[in-house]
Amino acid sequence: MPEGQHAPMKRNVTLAIALLAVAASVAACGGNDGRGAPVGSGAVTSVVPETSAPTSSVPTTEPPVATTVPARNSTTLPPVAAPPTTAAARLSASSQLRIDGIGPVVVGMTVAQARAAAGTELSLKKEPYCDVLTAPAGPEGVAMIITSPPNGRVELIIVNSPAVATLSGIRVGSTEADVRAAYPGRIRAVNPSLPVHRLVYEASDPALADRVVVFVIDNSRVATMYAGVRNQVEADEICG
Repeated sequence: MPEGQHAPMKRNVTLAIALLAVAASVAACGGNDGRGAPVGSGAVTSVVPETSAPTSSVPTTEPPVATTVPARNSTTLPPVAAPPTTAAARLSASSQLRIDGIGPVVVGMTVAQARAAAGTELSLKKEPYCDVLTAPAGPEGVAMIITSPPNGRVELIIVNSPAVATLSGIRVGSTEADVRAAYPGRIRAVNPSLPVHRLVYEASDPALADRVVVFVIDNSRVATMYAGVRNQVEADEICG
């Protein structure tokens, strides 16, 4: 055949071969099967964590905080048994020695009256010439003397401990100067030249004329205090 008749066919075959080569190249590269980005689109597939915050081993939940806090001003208190007498009247270390008694106990009371007034247990000890009342629970160093048992009355109160003071603040251990300063013009000294002597306090009230307080002074300090009926307090012997 003339060369002119075969040229178109040659071009067609060459074009077909070129198309087949392009198709094969696309198949080798994977193409776009609906699962990835189209070839040549420039898209990049990457795995991104759901939370961008870094993983930490520290708990994200704070420990529970105690919600029970003691109330500052609680109005609920444990039950307290009511004393036989009020705290102010009860015989205790806060009771004060007077010319006519100590705390709620008054000179002239019977044993039963003294026990009822004290608001605390009073023990009775019998001596040959008198009975002695003391408070085991305190105050320490206090004795109430009944000089005419068995039906006598409290006539004398003895204090030989610094636990109890007089109304003016004098107690065992106070100086003689303290006593004189506490009762200006009301002190009478008995045998003041002796190392051991007495200072006697007498009240100005006529109703208390037969009541006195005696301070026994030893080496310039109060060693013992007595209060009660004058002839008992100023006696040379007690329960003798």
